[in-house]
Amino acid sequence: YSLLLLSAKEGYPLWRPEPNRRLPEQHRKGGLPIGSVGIIRPDGFFDYLFNICFPKDHPVNTGGVPEGFKPVEFSQTDVSEFLVRGLDGFKDTPLTFPSSVAQSRAYDFVSMHPEGAILMLPDGSTRIDLENKKIFRQYATRNAHRWFTYVEDARGRESEDLSLYIITGTDKSSSFGVASF
Repeated sequence: YSLLLLSAKEGYPLWRPEPNRRLPEQHRKGGLPIGSVGIIRPDGFFDYLFNICFPKDHPVNTGGVPEGFKPVEFSQTDVSEFLVRGLDGFKDTPLTFPSSVAQSRAYDFVSMHPEGAILMLPDGSTRIDLENKKIFRQYATRNAHRWFTYVEDARGRESEDLSLYIITGTDKSSSFGVASF
């Protein structure tokens, strides 16, 4: 699923985008904000670790932060927010929908390809993106060593090929469906 949708260049599509039920209420209610750092687990969930945009004593960082942590500084003018209507977006091949789709909320897909992936946001979404990614890239470069030490030692995440991801944009919706074949 993720590999097939990566070609859309819309970020990393999570197979399981719902938040961990044990995260602070702010995350469960509003989803992960820009600046969240974590690991994409093999089962498709995002393993949230900390957020670089908030101070260490902020509720989103109750699990702790790396040693010497200071939040990244950026302007809210570096962030964009748009409403995205349902049934729009990236389509590798043309899709057609009968006129009754909006009323029935039943969808049929036919593909001429041997494999594919589908992400449906029937009610649309709110897209939030960090436009000035250079700020986060430079910040991550300066702090990567401390982040990995923290993740492996303090948080106990072990892997030979451990990769950390920073959320620089989100598409949040009230309903979704995913499929792959």
